[in-house]
Amino acid sequence: MEHYFGNNNRFIQHATEPPRLESKQHPFTTPAHGSTSNDVKLEITYAKAYPLMVDIPLSPVETTDVYIDDMVSVSLASSSNNIKSSAVTPLAIHILGRLVHNDPIPRDDLICFRNILAEGRLEEVKPILGWEVDTRRMTIKLPTYKYIVWKKSVITIVTEKMAKFKQLESLVGRLTHVSIIMSHILHFLGRLRILTKSAEKRRKVKIKYEHVCDLELCL
Repeated sequence: MEHYFGNNNRFIQHATEPPRLESKQHPFTTPAHGSTSNDVKLEITYAKAYPLMVDIPLSPVETTDVYIDDMVSVSLASSSNNIKSSAVTPLAIHILGRLVHNDPIPRDDLICFRNILAEGRLEEVKPILGWEVDTRRMTIKLPTYKYIVWKKSVITIVTEKMAKFKQLESLVGRLTHVSIIMSHILHFLGRLRILTKSAEKRRKVKIKYEHVCDLELCL
């Protein structure tokens, strides 16, 4: 069964003129023209879902959750569900920010239509809170561009055997982010956290052999 994700963030802005839609289809479920990086090939079979460690309420209809300023919509793939799920966030924003009767202060619509049409579509592969969630392959991974940059930063520190405080602080933050899906990585961050603390008042610190071993496990 297909699942569609819609990640609706960065849409509460001063709205520009809404784009003119020539298609009569629903604006938030109309497929984008041409191929995109989030297209999933039809020949890719659905992966088997593994048992969960926690119980999650199951629902045959769509649902939307909120995390700080991100609103993530999830629904089983069907025409009815897709239309409802894609309209949840715009409707919520409109209800909260609509002009009341006889409001003396003119305001623009809170929704930035250009952004929501470009990034708010329901797709099987979607960036959610910094992760690439693939509901066909049942995988969660770092986006490729993040993986390349983060791996390069680790290799740079390991190769140069020296690092500045900002380099270490950024690296520890990134590896902590990775621990969300790889909790065992936290076991190898203890020495790096101590090194980062000692580097706070120094220009550079030396990367010792034990630090190199910890970092190589993260590659």
